[in-house]
Amino acid sequence: MLLISIRNLCKTYFKYLKDYLQEEGIEIHTNAKIIEIEHDGNEKIIKVVHNNVESTFKAEHILIAAGRKPNTHNLGLEKIGINLGKKREIIVDEFMKAGENIWAAGDVIGEPMLETIAAREGMIATNNALSEEKIKMDYRIVPHAIFTNPQVGSVGFTDLQANRLGYDCRCNTIPIGFVAKSKILNDDRGVLKIVINRKTEEILGIHILSTNAADLIHEGVMIVKNHMTLDDVISTIHVFPTLSEAIKLTAQSFKRDISVISCCIE
Repeated sequence: MLLISIRNLCKTYFKYLKDYLQEEGIEIHTNAKIIEIEHDGNEKIIKVVHNNVESTFKAEHILIAAGRKPNTHNLGLEKIGINLGKKREIIVDEFMKAGENIWAAGDVIGEPMLETIAAREGMIATNNALSEEKIKMDYRIVPHAIFTNPQVGSVGFTDLQANRLGYDCRCNTIPIGFVAKSKILNDDRGVLKIVINRKTEEILGIHILSTNAADLIHEGVMIVKNHMTLDDVISTIHVFPTLSEAIKLTAQSFKRDISVISCCIE
């Protein structure tokens, strides 16, 4: 069973996003360990260590995003043959089966811990527990979004993931500024990347950094889910002017120089 971590998806656009956020005056410090938090009136004083150097920051508010972990302690799961992972998540197969006549779904099976995914996992687990017609959970087509400005939307494999799985893949990335709608919105920040199987031209992944990327990615979900090829996307009419044209333009970029083609040409 393949789980696609959003941590891997972020790497594709981290540098772009970091630059955009820093242009807005946001300071970003990664891999910093917080060692102490103090109050000074309405301010918070945060002491951190980064690369063995201690620094101090002041803030009005602190947002702690500590994540979640499976609540499987002290349940005696091992006694009934349930295998647990390093984070004590229940190990299941692609049918959500954890053992003989045992199925599991949701946060207890580990990442990605999202309610939309848990709902799908729960439906599949219930179906497979009660029906002879079995359904597989396909994490390949689970969309991910990060609601930054601009947003990140991703579905399918990155090029690194595709290579690890044995695909001979090819990738193309275009600036969102190629899309007319970005000029109308006065926001051409971002890029769109498509990953394909070089031999078949099947689209394996779509990754977007742009305004409304969380909405745009759903077209990508349908493309990846239905094993569509570059030609399938290129031959699909897109409304002009829309940000969705970026998906078609990126598909076209595998076959021609999109910087010299006029609007709406296939």
